[in-house]
Amino acid sequence: MAEEEPTGLQNPLLAGGLSADDITPKIYEGGFKTWECATDLARYLAGAVSGGRLELEEKEIDIIELGAGTALPTLTLLTHLLTHPTPPSSTPPKINITLADYNPTVLSLSTIPNLLLTWASCCNPSNTTTTTTTTTSRPISPHHQGDLEISPPLISSFTTNLTARNIHVAGISGAWGPSFVDLLNLSSSPISKNPDPQDATTSASPSTANFNTNTTTTPNKLTILLASETIYSPSTLPSFTHTLLSTLSRASNPFTRTLALIAAKRIYFGVGGGVDEFLSLLEGMGGWGRCVWDSGADEGGEGGEGGEDRAGGGAGGVGRCILEVGVR
Repeated sequence: MAEEEPTGLQNPLLAGGLSADDITPKIYEGGFKTWECATDLARYLAGAVSGGRLELEEKEIDIIELGAGTALPTLTLLTHLLTHPTPPSSTPPKINITLADYNPTVLSLSTIPNLLLTWASCCNPSNTTTTTTTTTSRPISPHHQGDLEISPPLISSFTTNLTARNIHVAGISGAWGPSFVDLLNLSSSPISKNPDPQDATTSASPSTANFNTNTTTTPNKLTILLASETIYSPSTLPSFTHTLLSTLSRASNPFTRTLALIAAKRIYFGVGGGVDEFLSLLEGMGGWGRCVWDSGADEGGEGGEGGEDRAGGGAGGVGRCILEVGVR
């Protein structure tokens, strides 16, 4: 699935620092940078989880992040899962984390290392053999706070502890498309209809996310699909949208709760993409989308900090929003 890419130090764009450009289409898609919309989405998820609007209680949970890069939204959910372990008397849910980025170098040098850092900041690496061993965030090194000495025993402890917690991690590199969706290994099912036609409208006005969509029975599986800053390019917008809807279609069934959130800038000046173009294409392909958080909103969204702009933009810059999307 991986696209051809110069590896290691042979790639001048990915070695020893970044290119002067934020992205170089079909070569480097910006995965080493934490973009501001990823911060928006991470804050939104943190607020939803801490506020009880998003409950991670199913027997199986799939977390899929498209265009993951530094994977901040996924790391937010992982932090919650690591710091709220299953009681010893209960079987831990199966957690499948799939992180996708165009560049395999980004996955190996940024995405996966960030998972390790998150685990180390939440757990005590010296004593993590059971599913219940967790602590609050702590200095990782007694001498240099924030530094982590990578060693074979630490990596072994990391992988062993994730396995004990029934957390499974996979990385996928390459372009979006049917082959990409096949690699996700989701069970096929008929396209799910939104239970409330009033909610299945394409809208750019803020509303509240429906964290219990696509199920009329008691669900035993939750699929969360996340993406940030992935709709900036008109040339890749059709493939991204098709991949998004195909993934949701395969994941949807009466026993699965699905939630898809896309964080983006309203307009990508100089590039051509934006929210309006995405929503128009999404509706044409049989999907729906609505804004559940807006950086310029006067009143509070779900992010826990109100509707004010917290990361630049807003009324004084390029507007940003988070869209909930689904299949009609």
